[in-house]
Amino acid sequence: MKEQSTVLDFTGEDIFVGIDVHLNSWTVSIYTAHLEHKTFRQDPSPEILMRYLRRHFPGARYNGVYEAGYCGFWIYEALSEAGMDMMVINAADVPTTDRERTYKHDPVDSRKLARSLRSRELRPIYVPSREALEDRQLVRTRNRLISKQTRVKNQIKAMVRHFGITFPEEFARRHWSAPFIAWLQELREGGMKQRSGSLAFGGCYSMNCWHCAARSLRRRGPFVRFRVAIITAITSSICSRLKALGSSAR
Repeated sequence: MKEQSTVLDFTGEDIFVGIDVHLNSWTVSIYTAHLEHKTFRQDPSPEILMRYLRRHFPGARYNGVYEAGYCGFWIYEALSEAGMDMMVINAADVPTTDRERTYKHDPVDSRKLARSLRSRELRPIYVPSREALEDRQLVRTRNRLISKQTRVKNQIKAMVRHFGITFPEEFARRHWSAPFIAWLQELREGGMKQRSGSLAFGGCYSMNCWHCAARSLRRRGPFVRFRVAIITAITSSICSRLKALGSSAR
């Protein structure tokens, strides 16, 4: 009599995983080629998910999908490195029924993702490389700091004018030199001595904000400026070429 094997073996089979991603938990739906296996909630950890799949579906090909959002692409990178064929999609591109729109919650979303992945109805978005993502974040962070610095400078100047204080002639055109900052410090200290609460407190707060933004920009300043200049130049060159190609195509 032939003995029945109890060892699980899914070699050559596809497993489809839909992940609804949130900050503190993931809702995961797992489908095989013919049926729904399970929908469950887990901690936001690629290791936990891969451990579950390998225990219940050893040898299978794992296919996963989640919607692009606040979490970025680290989940894609982690699960891809662990051996899953991952896809990130635009949430608006997922086929959705009226019932799913009406009764929208996490298990419905994760099942929808896994089911659509199995039916091959999804188109992935482009996932930039880690270096490209870091460059993009560098440019955005520097632009935010520059905007913050400019905004705080304008607030300080508006506050000074609000109290009827005129700028000395030597600072009329060239603000934010070392002597100008020293003059602002004297104004703030004078407001404290005269118990001018609005000028003292507002000036102190605004100056602290400005110093914070300025210090952030000064850290590794030459490297950041050089890197941002290269990225901006490359981006401008690509946009110009694309615009030229569009014009010639017409």
